[in-house]
Amino acid sequence: MQRDTIGKKVAFTAIADLRRGDLIYLPGHVMIYAGDGMVIHADGATMTVSRDNLGALIRERPLDPGTFTIRRHPAAGG
Repeated sequence: MQRDTIGKKVAFTAIADLRRGDLIYLPGHVMIYAGDGMVIHADGATMTVSRDNLGALIRERPLDPGTFTIRRHPAAGG
């Protein structure tokens, strides 16, 4: 429900287009964009909250950016 209701949906074309505070939804997971290419998310493997480089996660996991839904809260400048 959050993915479809919180903030304004914005297109994801590149990490550089993200703004601090954007919510990044992917199947079964959500991350908060922290700026400078970094995201904050709960890591199910380690059961911790992690701050990770989004580009590295996309390459290492691997994640398909085509499955991302980006939502921007008006307070985040959108």
